[in-house]
Amino acid sequence: IGIAAQRSRELLAARQNLIIGQGRIVQAGLRPNPSINFDSTTDHSFGAEGEGVYGVSYLHPIELGGKRSKRLEVALLELERNRAELAFRERQIEAEIKSQYAEALAAVENLRAVEQLSQLSTQTLQVTQVRLDRGDVSRLDVNLVRVEVNRLVVQQLQFQNRARAALLSLRTLTGMDATQAFKLRGELQAPPVELTQGEAEQLALETRQDLKAAQLAEEAVAADIRLARAQAVPDVTPFFGYRRETSVFGANALARVFNSNGLIPGGRLSDRDKFWSFGVSVQLPFFNRNQGAVQEAGGRVAQARQNREFAELVVKRDVAVAFNRYQAARQAVELFQTEILPLGRENLQTIRTAYSLGDQPIFEVINEQRRLVESQNGYIDALKEDYLSVIELERAIGKPLR
Repeated sequence: IGIAAQRSRELLAARQNLIIGQGRIVQAGLRPNPSINFDSTTDHSFGAEGEGVYGVSYLHPIELGGKRSKRLEVALLELERNRAELAFRERQIEAEIKSQYAEALAAVENLRAVEQLSQLSTQTLQVTQVRLDRGDVSRLDVNLVRVEVNRLVVQQLQFQNRARAALLSLRTLTGMDATQAFKLRGELQAPPVELTQGEAEQLALETRQDLKAAQLAEEAVAADIRLARAQAVPDVTPFFGYRRETSVFGANALARVFNSNGLIPGGRLSDRDKFWSFGVSVQLPFFNRNQGAVQEAGGRVAQARQNREFAELVVKRDVAVAFNRYQAARQAVELFQTEILPLGRENLQTIRTAYSLGDQPIFEVINEQRRLVESQNGYIDALKEDYLSVIELERAIGKPLR
């Protein structure tokens, strides 16, 4: 599980959502950029008398209605939702790893059990061969035991392949290289769960990260509708500027009077005026008051509320199903431990002893041995089911129980 947290490609990709969310927070907190305008008007392409207007102005937009704070609120809630979804996916992968771990352990336990029975069958084959040499049994008895030995060898190969497949799945889930070797440790024994179904349900409602994500999504869309309403408030843009106008008089009557008296050198009269300007620009919300965005956000609020209510129902259902599965699996394990396996081993030992004394045919030994093999495989399957039921209950609750 620790290796998967560091190497799993799926988790590494999911963690990028946190970086994306942090970038959205940064973007949401930014203020509008100011602007500066330069303009120039000249008559160089026409009369070329030297007239012109030059100006510069500075505009600084100001957001009203609390838009920036509401954008930040939405971005923060989205980041928290991403964290909850990541935590939920981490729990899912943890449960998948534990499940594959249980599959691998079960295959190893099955293999170990079959190997033990294979040794018993080999001993039975040796005893049967000795009795054949003495003339106590027929060649058919030896062949029947040899077939049983080979059948157990086939089962060993099957369980070996199952264990390899489970280990390969573990490597894939943890992000390990397919050729990297590791050994399984531990036993296929799950500790008892000290919780009632009601306690498990209450704990799940408090800790399930997918439910938390649904709750945060509901809060986020509620913040969205507040943002949509704030965006309907028009912003203001204060500005101030400087302008310089140059006017040239050379062809009008006044200029001709001054020219006749020699008062205007060059025959032209020029005038330069300088101005400061300032004011405020406000967009008038006559038509677009963000009505569509407000309506959309309202629909998303209702949708998120229904998703959250459905998530609560799913949590309760998951706990109920997992708890019932755990109780059934625990009862099956106890039955195998107290009744089925002890009696099966005792029966096989009794029949083997009777066969060695010549009181039972080899058919009975083989049949009883097969029943014991089935019982042992059934017991291992019951242990695996018990182990998996605890994992499923942990998945339903949203946290480890041990």
